[in-house]
Amino acid sequence: GSNDPGRFAQFAGFQFVGYSPELAVINLVNGDATRGYQASTVTLVWRNGDWRVQQGPDGLTSTNVHPIPDLSGFIPWSGVG
Repeated sequence: GSNDPGRFAQFAGFQFVGYSPELAVINLVNGDATRGYQASTVTLVWRNGDWRVQQGPDGLTSTNVHPIPDLSGFIPWSGVG
């Protein structure tokens, strides 16, 4: 149903903040138009042939979590309706 807690984890869009061959910083948006969108900053590191989410010193994988009004400025995630 619409109150399914897993729904808010749905990725809705992203934007690159910074990128190098070894490190990428992206803003990820999850949520939907009905429940609202939430953006957070995630850092990825290239390790062992794959991108891995880097944990911060506090053990969290995303920072700067905040609500946003819509997907303006973000690249929509494919398959999200």
